[in-house]
Amino acid sequence: SNMILIALAAFSLTVTSVTGAVPAQLRLGFLHPAYKPQDKGFAYDKGGHCRMAASLLALKHINADSNILPDTTLQYEWIDSKRDSATALMGAITHSQDSFGGVGADVIVGPASSGPS
Repeated sequence: SNMILIALAAFSLTVTSVTGAVPAQLRLGFLHPAYKPQDKGFAYDKGGHCRMAASLLALKHINADSNILPDTTLQYEWIDSKRDSATALMGAITHSQDSFGGVGADVIVGPASSGPS
């Protein structure tokens, strides 16, 4: 599944470089765990929440500094990967096809845990 995520990110960057256009928005599909899998009782995942908070803080700082990505706004949608490979893969597929009102994410970030990746 890592190769799929890398390929999607490379595709997004290739489209931008081929068209020469700077995107007004860059849609990020986040896959971060919020709750552990069913066999762990869907327990709260503190580490996953910390990773998500760090991602959102970085996104906020990037959007606030016009020197980093001038003329581009980062947007995000998030799916709980539950530290589970199958859930993370389905989340990546969902992000690529259905996120952002059916437009799909430009880049998928995650899953932010070692189990599914």
